[in-house]
Amino acid sequence: MFWRHKDNVILTLSIVELTMTDTAPGDVFVRWQRRGKCGVTTSVKLTTEKYVNFDAAFTMTCNFIGQSGSRWRPKNCDIELYLSASSRMKLHKWSIDLAQIERQDVNVLTLKAKCPPLGDVALVVMIQRGKSASDVSATSRGLSRSRSLSQHSSSPFPRQDSNQNLSQESDVMSEKVNSMTPEGGRNFLKNARNSMNARTQTYSSNSSSIPSLGGGTTLSGAPPKVLRPPVPMAPSRGSSANVGSNCDDDLPGHGLGSLRRRMSEKKVTVPRMPIASFDGPFADQLNDHCQSLFNKDLGWIDGAPEFAKNVLDLYMQQPRGQNFTTPISMIGQSLSQKARANIRSSMYCLYSIVYIFIELKSNGFPVEAPNASLETKMNEIFDIFTTHVFTQFFVMLDNQNSERLNELKEMFEKVNESQTSKYISQLCEFSVAAQLTPAAGKWMINELGLLECDFVDNDIMNVNDNQEMLMNPDDVLPYCHSMLLQTPVPSMED
Repeated sequence: MFWRHKDNVILTLSIVELTMTDTAPGDVFVRWQRRGKCGVTTSVKLTTEKYVNFDAAFTMTCNFIGQSGSRWRPKNCDIELYLSASSRMKLHKWSIDLAQIERQDVNVLTLKAKCPPLGDVALVVMIQRGKSASDVSATSRGLSRSRSLSQHSSSPFPRQDSNQNLSQESDVMSEKVNSMTPEGGRNFLKNARNSMNARTQTYSSNSSSIPSLGGGTTLSGAPPKVLRPPVPMAPSRGSSANVGSNCDDDLPGHGLGSLRRRMSEKKVTVPRMPIASFDGPFADQLNDHCQSLFNKDLGWIDGAPEFAKNVLDLYMQQPRGQNFTTPISMIGQSLSQKARANIRSSMYCLYSIVYIFIELKSNGFPVEAPNASLETKMNEIFDIFTTHVFTQFFVMLDNQNSERLNELKEMFEKVNESQTSKYISQLCEFSVAAQLTPAAGKWMINELGLLECDFVDNDIMNVNDNQEMLMNPDDVLPYCHSMLLQTPVPSMED
């Protein structure tokens, strides 16, 4: 099996936040290491606050292909927490598996440990496929393209060279498929003759004299020259191309490009219905709404996000036959990018995408596209928001601090004017409680009255307090994702 550079996966490891229960003199920094490569965040001096924002991103390239090629191989990365840049006192080391992004493009992890100088610490890291959004915008600031990063792909193994000959290969494939019919075959031969004539005329125009058609002499008085079309060169040794075929193999010496072309000739594409173009007033207005996420301070209308209401109203005004598939990617990407800013933005984007998803689905609009899914983005933003909440509140909630719990409760009560928003708020609260210790989690469920919710089983209150967490951490988010699909449909006619 060849080592294929196109099968490499570009990852971005982001060191986001660090929270602690105690403070110690000095400064802290985080270091990561993988197979001899490493990176270090800047040192942050500890103050009276028990919260550190690193906001550091590191890019790495991994090849996860195993012998079978179907499952990703584990790729471990060590993350170390240090105290004091001068003495480099190592407090703790975590080991994470980078291959877990096989299931989703973005994975947010909360690494916990007990460190005597800092007490109970929680380090939030984020692994995403592709490069960070801050580096992607480097080209817009005039930086070189080598420093900028491309958007991540949803394919299992993103090909870095997949966009180079996309239009050319698609045109060739469509021409070959159309040539299977009698009319298409005649058009194919006609185009081939025209192409050959054009090449012959170009070759003739480069000559110093013009040959006559019936012999004799040319305009310059010289004997006529017999011009022949250029003879194709024989394929190089080791190449699988035939004489007269396209010999410019993109992988010389292996013949893989020629093999790929021959295999593509045998494929018969299934005809698909034409998709209407996405332009005009609908595209312009939707683009304005997405830009308003970043340019305006949008609020809430009767417990519903203003952005969601504007998008849904725009959908309801469109005529039949409109392209409703392309906007899915625009809406999902805009909300996902905005959600990474802070806890307030992630909360607004979560409620917005849930409202949009359940309302569009209930009215028969598409929520899936070939390369985008509103449900996937909804789950991704839910993970981002609950991670923000868990990071800022878990230390005090784990100690059953009533004041901190009231702050969390007030944050949700501001938007609980509708049954839909209340359901989302209670589901977020439950996801945080389920990741606490059993004693703290049951205390939080009782204080917030979550036992009345349909998605909370009363047997959870019988969990043994000796367990590490109230629920299995691998089951919390998948369960909450499934419960998001049960969100009551709002009434948006107002």
